[in-house]
Amino acid sequence: MFLVLTGSKTLTYAQQIDKLYSEINRQDTWFATVFTAVIAIMAIIVAIFTAMQWHLSKTQLTELKNDTIAKVDDKYQERVENLETSLQESKKYQNDMAMLLANSLNDKFFVLEQNKDTLKQSVYSNEIQLILESIVQNNNLEEITKISAMSFVRVNISNAKRIGNGHIVKQIEDSIMNNDLMKKYYLASEKLFEKLESTKPDNK
Repeated sequence: MFLVLTGSKTLTYAQQIDKLYSEINRQDTWFATVFTAVIAIMAIIVAIFTAMQWHLSKTQLTELKNDTIAKVDDKYQERVENLETSLQESKKYQNDMAMLLANSLNDKFFVLEQNKDTLKQSVYSNEIQLILESIVQNNNLEEITKISAMSFVRVNISNAKRIGNGHIVKQIEDSIMNNDLMKKYYLASEKLFEKLESTKPDNK
């Protein structure tokens, strides 16, 4: 048996081993406690970081979503505005062309009344009727355009009757009165004419 002197006490070898084990156990316990604490702190830090990252990611996704929607809305609005502008320009062009076409009816009525060939008169009358139908059936034209176009026809029919050519324009007049749509604008042109006449100053 070995004896170890420690100050006033003498420890045997077995006691020294026991004391060593106790010290080792104490240090192991301390290390385990510290290690557990460190792991716990790290876990808390990771949890906080994850939560912050999730919050930031959610915020970023929301902002990205809102930005995308805003860009799509702006692009859509721009295209709608461009389309509306194109439609307005197209309608204006069609109305202008319709008025030019209606104005050309004066020449066509003149040719019709000058021609004595009944077959050619029928051809010219049909041409005038087709022009009128194309105007009144065009949904892109304004109502005033259709009424104004019919005014050219009404004036020419009235003039033809006045000089004794009513029989020549009778085919056109009959086709108008037998067509509800054309009759509507023909009668409207008469009312417009009467209204314009009533607003003229009295020259007596």
